[in-house]
Amino acid sequence: MGHHGFGNLGPHIRNIVYHRISMFEQKAFAGLINPGIPNMLRRVGESAPKTVPWFIASYLIITQTDAYYKTLCRKNPADYENEK
Repeated sequence: MGHHGFGNLGPHIRNIVYHRISMFEQKAFAGLINPGIPNMLRRVGESAPKTVPWFIASYLIITQTDAYYKTLCRKNPADYENEK
């Protein structure tokens, strides 16, 4: 089992240096308002011409299919005219 407990169980790797910043030193919301919102709007504007037509087409297909299904499920009143 490892020489120094459970923290050093893996093989020893040389010549790799890890630089980490403490989570208390990071700015979690840095750049959210100033470049973040315009960048989001730009990306939405770029992807909208590719995605919006598919959403519209699928919406139209679903609504027309539901309307056609409802007409098929209706009973014909002429079939029941002679019943008592």
